[in-house]
Amino acid sequence: MGIIFTGSRHSIRPSLNLDFANSKALDPRITFSRTSNATYYDGYTTVKAEENLVKYSQDFDNAYWLKEAATVTANSTSAPDGTTTAELLLETAASGTHKIYPNPPPYNSVTGNSFTVSIYCKSYVSDRYLGLVSQLGGGSRVSVRFDPSTQTLSSVLIVGSEITNVTAGYQDVGNGWYRVYLSGTFSAGNVYIAAAPSNTMTPLDQSYGFSSYSGDVTKGIYLWGAQIEQKDNVSAYTPTTNSLITKYQPALQTAGNNVARFDHNPTTGESLGLLIEEQRTNLVNISEDISDASFTTNFITKQGSTLIAPDGTLTAGTITSTSGTAGMRLQKNATSSTGVAVTYSIYVKKGNNRYVTIGDRGESTEPWSTFDFDTESITGSPIVTTVNSTSVGNGWYRISMTWTKQNASFAGIVAFKSSFATTNTTPSFVGTGYETIHIWGMQLEVGSFPTSYIKTTGSQVTRSYDDAEMKNINQDDWFKQSKGTWFVNAKTFEPISISDKRIIHVDNTTNGSNRFPDIYIDYDDVKALFIKQGLTLSVTNFVSSDTYFKYSLAYEYQNANVAGDGTAETVNTTLTGSTSDLTTIYIGNYNGGYYFLNGYIKKLSYYPLRLTDNEIIDLTEE
Repeated sequence: MGIIFTGSRHSIRPSLNLDFANSKALDPRITFSRTSNATYYDGYTTVKAEENLVKYSQDFDNAYWLKEAATVTANSTSAPDGTTTAELLLETAASGTHKIYPNPPPYNSVTGNSFTVSIYCKSYVSDRYLGLVSQLGGGSRVSVRFDPSTQTLSSVLIVGSEITNVTAGYQDVGNGWYRVYLSGTFSAGNVYIAAAPSNTMTPLDQSYGFSSYSGDVTKGIYLWGAQIEQKDNVSAYTPTTNSLITKYQPALQTAGNNVARFDHNPTTGESLGLLIEEQRTNLVNISEDISDASFTTNFITKQGSTLIAPDGTLTAGTITSTSGTAGMRLQKNATSSTGVAVTYSIYVKKGNNRYVTIGDRGESTEPWSTFDFDTESITGSPIVTTVNSTSVGNGWYRISMTWTKQNASFAGIVAFKSSFATTNTTPSFVGTGYETIHIWGMQLEVGSFPTSYIKTTGSQVTRSYDDAEMKNINQDDWFKQSKGTWFVNAKTFEPISISDKRIIHVDNTTNGSNRFPDIYIDYDDVKALFIKQGLTLSVTNFVSSDTYFKYSLAYEYQNANVAGDGTAETVNTTLTGSTSDLTTIYIGNYNGGYYFLNGYIKKLSYYPLRLTDNEIIDLTEE
């Protein structure tokens, strides 16, 4: 690594100090362009992802749930998640409304808000139906009935003017289970879950929202998973016990054309600095809506818009296994170039299956990678060259795999698995009909690493490259043509096996022949190139992918040196001559369109003189 010097605190202030991580803004002298939208995390925007405002959402036998002319038998049958936690609501022989409801009411103190009430139900006997009622003060109520035997939803009954914007529906979640929901603007009141003798309402029912009748102790309906959310649509079920639950998650943002991205770690909030990426295209023409017919299934069921996606919209989907079959998967086709590195990525969230596997069945030798939600680890089959996983909050991960494409056809797979993928063969998994995985944001791109997410809704989309430049520096007093000190705190997420990742490129605007200096990552070294003098200075074995480093370069006539993370190289005295026609600084790329950093710059500073070796060591230790 060279000579070790004792640090010395410098007193000179930089004449240019681009502190991207802290300012989260561009200096007005920087010209930035990108001719497309692009995604990033802003470090503060979150969205409500999950909520349940009712306690004991699966334990209807709990005293929290009051019973009227009804009994509840706990753990009566398999629930939608495969556990034996579903409960049976049975009528008593008494005359009345056979119902249960939470006490105290879950939303009686909130006024004028949108709520969604939902519950899972399954037929116990064919002549009993689910009655779902939200009743407010003053006699106002909204109610709906559902027949799980015939999957028939009654018309919605609204009594009173305090309830508005009402919608109702149901979702088939497999194995005879249905999730029934009722949404609207409610001012106060409670939710009631009742057994009903028919799927139509008599005049008396219409007046009160319930059916009053003499019960039959052999009649009832299976229930599971009650939920109340303060939102206008139904989202992923969140179980509760003795406390309410509200969960938020970071929301992926979209920057418009020519807007720089100051990205953040979505889980820690760390400001990562200015993001510079090369151009990429998502070759998958529909990246989110798995309900589209182009997403085909093999021994699974799929459902779109089941939970909040990483971008804060209700666009994430769920796949569910079927029983007793192997090779269960969701598939999306695309085309790609052959003989090049490609990267397949997708956002995944655990349902109740520990593993998820992604792969490409369009290849003659299939690449596969498996992610373990419990250990947050990922592994690839032999043909896969690189795998990666990144937590983006609230149980969501973005996982990816890279390999060399053999065939032009791409059959992107999301599959169930019970262990890591170890061979280049289709995963074999026999389901029970209850396993689930949540997915969103499928992307296939040509390149040896994943870049930021590119949304598609019907055709391929290209995100153009980020270009940041400072022009006319020859007219500014802060810059000296043939001497100075540069400091940079940066990292690349591009593999270090790839050379020429530019941090800064100082040149004129002709053909890149000056380069005085050119600071770049070359494999695991950081190099400073003075092209006119034929001089290259290096800090060797210095860089790891996706790890920040601090680097400083100081130079003047016959005196140049570099330092990295507290270590300086040997002083070089071969720098000769000077230059007087430097006009432009290209930040994170070479000459406005090549050799992109594919990473982040937290800080970039320039001092208008050659600092001492001890001072540049001190810079890289701060």
